[in-house]
Amino acid sequence: LIGILWAYFFTWISLPLYAVFIAIFLLLAWTIRPMSLHQFRFRIISGILVSLLFIILGSQLVKVNQKKSYQSHYTQLDLSHLLIRINSPFIEKEKSYKTIGHVIGGYHSSDSSSTNSIGKILLYFEKSTTPPLEYGDVIFISASRLQEIQNLGNPNEFDYQAYLNRQNIYHQIYLTKTDWFLTEKSSTQLLKKISFQARGVLLEVIRSFDFEPSEFAVASAILLGYDEYLDPDLRQLYSG
Repeated sequence: LIGILWAYFFTWISLPLYAVFIAIFLLLAWTIRPMSLHQFRFRIISGILVSLLFIILGSQLVKVNQKKSYQSHYTQLDLSHLLIRINSPFIEKEKSYKTIGHVIGGYHSSDSSSTNSIGKILLYFEKSTTPPLEYGDVIFISASRLQEIQNLGNPNEFDYQAYLNRQNIYHQIYLTKTDWFLTEKSSTQLLKKISFQARGVLLEVIRSFDFEPSEFAVASAILLGYDEYLDPDLRQLYSG
């Protein structure tokens, strides 16, 4: 926990990856220490070395999971178009369908060949009778219409931007029917697709109890761990 919090709040103090190996080496060296150092009064050194190792590991874990710093992240490549795989079921909103897409490639404006890329983007599709795509489909979109995720600026509001940034989501985009086209049909893991379908069935069971929207959001979050229906105001209420 100390290592994770350190990486979040003291970003200007960044430990290199080799610090992990140094800590492991010191711990191993202390483990095979001479018998003269096996006295009880030296026990604190073992605790310090183990704690140091876990602090460094926690810090590196955050660094590894911050995908935006990767050279292959779409924000680092100045791409004009993106290939995005739908990576979660659609959530029906009042005026749109919401889902999360994983960037799997992109194109530069001056190059027709695809570039490997990573990243996650929040996608909003124009409302129609049914969701326009399925989990696992790949679409082609223009990167110029991406919008950086920002808070509304209301006093004491839930920090939705930081919440999504911690999930490596930094941009969103609203897509009409003419803003994208399908390049590949669903070809993802069968087990994951089945699990999403099972979750959808359970969500419909919860919905059948005629809860109010906020009650349904809380019930789905508590019972299924699915918090996508919690709006920022509701998150703020529970975080307080």
